[in-house]
Amino acid sequence: MVRPRVTAHPFKIYPFTDANFYSALSNEFLSATVIRTKRRANYLAKYLNRLQAQLIIVEPEYTDAGYLDDYAAYYVKCFKSYNRRCKRLHFFSKPISKEVFLRIIEGKATATQRKRFVESYLGFVVARPLPDAIIGRTVIKTYGPGRDRRHYTCVREYHANLYGVDLPVKSLAFQEQDTVMAACATVALWCAFNKTRDLFNSPAPTPAEITRAANRLVINSRSIPSHGLNVQQITHAIQSVNLEPEVIPITPETPLVSLVYAHLRWGLPVILGVEMEGIGRHAITLVGYSLVKNRVREREVEQHDGLEVCAPMVGLRIDRLFAHDDRIGPFVRLNIEPNTTPDERHSMPVILKPKWPTEDELSDLSVLAKSGINSSIKLPPVIYPKTVIVPVYHKIRVTFQDVEKFLVRLTEVLRLIHPPERLMEWDIHLTSTNDYKEGMKAQVDVPQQTKLKILLTPQPKYFWRAILTIEGRKIVELLFDATDMSRSCPVFFAIWYNRKDKAILHNYLESDKFRDSTLKVLGVPFWTFMKDWSLPK
Repeated sequence: MVRPRVTAHPFKIYPFTDANFYSALSNEFLSATVIRTKRRANYLAKYLNRLQAQLIIVEPEYTDAGYLDDYAAYYVKCFKSYNRRCKRLHFFSKPISKEVFLRIIEGKATATQRKRFVESYLGFVVARPLPDAIIGRTVIKTYGPGRDRRHYTCVREYHANLYGVDLPVKSLAFQEQDTVMAACATVALWCAFNKTRDLFNSPAPTPAEITRAANRLVINSRSIPSHGLNVQQITHAIQSVNLEPEVIPITPETPLVSLVYAHLRWGLPVILGVEMEGIGRHAITLVGYSLVKNRVREREVEQHDGLEVCAPMVGLRIDRLFAHDDRIGPFVRLNIEPNTTPDERHSMPVILKPKWPTEDELSDLSVLAKSGINSSIKLPPVIYPKTVIVPVYHKIRVTFQDVEKFLVRLTEVLRLIHPPERLMEWDIHLTSTNDYKEGMKAQVDVPQQTKLKILLTPQPKYFWRAILTIEGRKIVELLFDATDMSRSCPVFFAIWYNRKDKAILHNYLESDKFRDSTLKVLGVPFWTFMKDWSLPK
């Protein structure tokens, strides 16, 4: 490791290398050599290398609010003495000298030097002074969009203050599971609450507070040290922050990928309960997705009697999800693959496989093994999705499944007009009226009269958008009131992008030949809505 000169300044500046990173994380309990064998530290080193990190600035004696709460709840009462302060490691994509850094702190640097310093900021990692679970609150920049296919939607802006210098970074906080204070589900909730705070103005408690809240209702064992949370405890923890848990067990009929996308696109994290091959139950936080141009699978759910029970949706074009997985690290890539060997226990149509380690990283593990170090880094197993849990605002009562049932019926009617070989796709996602109206201002394919009507008309605070495209061309957009009841036909607005398609549907609904059959399929309220909103004008 490169050793800096002895100085009175508290900070340390190192060029970014794997060795310097592991050394900066080390403490009195864990050496850099041992830390190199830790899965999360190894993953973060690879992640930062891909972000082209060039510099580490170590901020010693850092007080982290989350760790301080854990310290007060448990570690301060131990016989062994643990430090109450952490280290914070800051990462930059451009090198800087100590002299320039001091001028920036003192306010004497040029505007160009300060701008270059701030814009090169990649984020930070809080290093906890513990004998295990050293990766504390971590806020690291995401990868780039990758030809517009990567969508990290569940991020927010954080501001790190480094000796008076404000350093903004867009990300979502992550931390390693501290098995004393928090189980994997606790960390998954903590990550999700960091984002729902922005969406719903709900609290973002510390892991210790989440663990206590989860154990107030169901107590199978002592809350601290934590031995894990079940689904009921997870839902109670969500209710403790004034949100409601939407719990969806995954079956062969669950369009998992589109269901997840429907929440992620708005920026609402999804907690996924999974079973990991050879390990057991686990919980991760889904925070983004990779969307490609062409379909990567033919269908999302099992067929019944050769018939589709699911509308064709955008999930057919999603090949990868991004997750905060406390077993590995932040923004882990999860490849979506078909479940080629379904059985009674694992009957879901798709499985997930972490895209890590790479072949190069696996070769690093062989080097560690030859050196006599027992590495804890192992190839991540197959992940079987089991349960989706979404923390939502209490007024969001109409679910994705409710909306999808309406679209299945409408798709059946549309197939009378459009032959099966024409690619049809529904994009269903949750949004808020504020976000929708803000986006509508920049939408050029909506007629001005329709746009004004949307902007000037009161709307539900939250609603579902369902956008139909055929062969990549927008046809119609339906808005469903998420605060209504599914039985009351919650659709309240329609935007047609093509007058010809609008007229054709209206004629089918009105014709003597198809009136009775379409009425039976859609039901009276939905049929009436579609007929009225497809009237030629």
